Amino acid sequence: MSKDLRGKGYGGALLDVSLGHLRERGVGGCIIDWTDLVDFYSRFGFKPYRQYAMLVKAL
Repeated sequence: MSKDLRGKGYGGALLDVSLGHLRERGVGGCIIDWTDLVDFYSRFGFKPYRQYAMLVKAL
């Protein structure tokens, strides 16, 4: 979601409904990959699963 829309509750509402939809269908877990919104997702019970390092080599 774009930064100008953050803080209005749209993303949280969408994620909450989506997670409920998955639970109703028996999904026991999911992974949100590659995000810097750790605080946002932690409010829904997510925790860091893996960390990535970006490597760059000048040619």
